[in-house]
Amino acid sequence: MLVKQGDFNKIPAYFLLFFQLFSILFFPLSHVAKAIENAEMAETIAGIQSLIDNDRKNNHSIVEQKHGYQDSFPENIKNNDNVENITKYLPNLGSTKILPEENNNEEKFASSFTLMGDILSSDNFVDNSINYAKSIGQGLVNQQINDWLNQYGKARISFSSDKNISGDFLLPVIDEPNNLLFTQLGLRNNTDRNTINLGLGYRKYWRNWMFGINTFYDYDYTGGNARLGVGGEAWIDYLKLAINGYFGLTDWHQSKISVMDDYDERPATGFDVRAEAYLPKYPQLGSSIKYEKYFGKGIHLGTGVNPEYLKDDAQSLIMGLNYTPIPLLTLKAERSIGDRNDTKISLDVNYRFGVPLSQQLNPDAVDVMRSLVGNKYDFVDRNYDIVMQYRKQDLLNIFLPREIVGEARDTHRINVTVNKTKYGLKNIKWIIDPKLIEDKGHFKQISQTEGIITFPIYNSLNEKNNLPAEYYISAIGTDNNGNESNKATTIIRVNRSTNDFSGDLTISPQSILLANDIEYYTVIAIVNDKNGSPLKNEN
Repeated sequence: MLVKQGDFNKIPAYFLLFFQLFSILFFPLSHVAKAIENAEMAETIAGIQSLIDNDRKNNHSIVEQKHGYQDSFPENIKNNDNVENITKYLPNLGSTKILPEENNNEEKFASSFTLMGDILSSDNFVDNSINYAKSIGQGLVNQQINDWLNQYGKARISFSSDKNISGDFLLPVIDEPNNLLFTQLGLRNNTDRNTINLGLGYRKYWRNWMFGINTFYDYDYTGGNARLGVGGEAWIDYLKLAINGYFGLTDWHQSKISVMDDYDERPATGFDVRAEAYLPKYPQLGSSIKYEKYFGKGIHLGTGVNPEYLKDDAQSLIMGLNYTPIPLLTLKAERSIGDRNDTKISLDVNYRFGVPLSQQLNPDAVDVMRSLVGNKYDFVDRNYDIVMQYRKQDLLNIFLPREIVGEARDTHRINVTVNKTKYGLKNIKWIIDPKLIEDKGHFKQISQTEGIITFPIYNSLNEKNNLPAEYYISAIGTDNNGNESNKATTIIRVNRSTNDFSGDLTISPQSILLANDIEYYTVIAIVNDKNGSPLKNEN
């Protein structure tokens, strides 16, 4: 059987006609029945009131005339005005007890049914139906927003793949539609350190933006390090921007981390810039990017310090993705490149005080979180872990005289002074200038920290300018743990000898000898030092 297009369009018209006829017949009959029932109930209530007013006799006549009931109330009831005792002896008028809540439900049902009839019977019932559905949806959205606006605090617990755990709590102090003054408390347990964060912030809502400032005091109570943080925020729907500066308050001191026993530490000074964005069509998915830079030598980014990974003026770029299936849970993955190369996965559990748990478990409520209305109480986006700066301690420090001045062929003692040692001195390594040996100089170590140097002959190249010849002797110490000291150096300055060679030479024999490799002359010279005394044992 084929149905024509015109016949198909008539089906809704037949249905609406039937529905209107049914409404005309049904609703008047229901109102008549309701009126009769109300009249009977009014008579019953009047009877109760008469009993309470001790007018039982007249009331008995009224009831007996209209309903034919006998006066069968016990004596204790006749003399008692308690309504509960009276009503249990009243006759059943054929109606059930109706609670006010049920009346409200019936009224709501009747109102909704009537509204549906009006929509279906209208000329443009399709548009009216769509508008009605939109109004219901808007009502649900408004209810969600109202639930989120009833927040009075937020808590977060984070678990990360590097075995770190942290907790944060945000509490509004002054909460107005366009202004928010809040405090924030955080506690972190990392691989080597336990840190507490105390913050105060202010957020101002202007047009479609939120602008905020904040300051934090971060304290590492494991190592005794303090840091000040100052930051700014700029948010709009589905986008967050932040910038933070970090300033160390603690000076250099001995590190308490076991692998850094030989290092001093202090909080590093630096900054970071952050951005976080979400997809309006799919608000559960978001991405983030961060750039951080810290100034100075020996910077270690991240947690879990290692002396081999210390960097100078360290910087890194961090990119991440996050997924929020429900407002209560957020899964994050981050990858760092630069002077810090690692991957971290974390899980955040967020609880909003004042918001029904059903809303926090509702996936549809995630969209509200991404708006300025829903993220009013979000935590400040910053690095809550203190980035540290390290420097190797001066475990062994030695000293040599700045210079030793003498004349050619003089002998001098040279001593190493140990200024500082943490693990004791094991030995000294002497470094002798090769040129000193070439010029007939000599060095001999006579103890762990002492040596004797014999100055070389005077260098003829400096004789024209009458300048001293210079040589260098250095020393490096080693402690019992294998740590090397600084390199100490002394300058050896050799001047021309002042010894007097002007004396006469005595040659014997004075006769002429043949060059036959058998006969020879003997030459005797008398050489005096600068004091006129003959020099001894000189070649």
